[in-house]
Amino acid sequence: MKIFSRVIKFCPKTGRPVKALKRWVIPFFSILSLVWVLIRVFPKPQRAAYPCMKVAIPLASSLIIYITALLASVVFFKKAFRKIAESRYALAALLLLIGVGFSITSIVVSKNELFASETIATDFIDPLGPNSPIGEAKGIIPGRVVWIHNPDATNENCVPWVF
Repeated sequence: MKIFSRVIKFCPKTGRPVKALKRWVIPFFSILSLVWVLIRVFPKPQRAAYPCMKVAIPLASSLIIYITALLASVVFFKKAFRKIAESRYALAALLLLIGVGFSITSIVVSKNELFASETIATDFIDPLGPNSPIGEAKGIIPGRVVWIHNPDATNENCVPWVF
């Protein structure tokens, strides 16, 4: 822990990393999830229904939305300043308004990424409680699991289908 104390600041009471850690962890995992989605989903689109993809896709899409909104706001601001130089104030005001809209979108997406990381990790509480088996225990010693070997369960002389 002393090795990382130069790079990451830790809280003296809890020992947890301070918020400065979020500055690079969330973009890193967003890029990582985008790469993961591109590698896994594009070759086989059915994989988008996998649980790991259901976790990675929102993080990757928020990164794409953030970058797109940021770049779009820069483009609209540049165009608006050109229109101001050309004395076309109505069009410049419209372009500035659109640029501000994209800027707000990028800010909202980046804030939601930060808050989503705090709300994702919640403790699972089993509705039945811990160690409460479902069903009725039967047998000589109820609740004990036994493996049974039955050599007659399969036919060893079976010839598989050949296509």
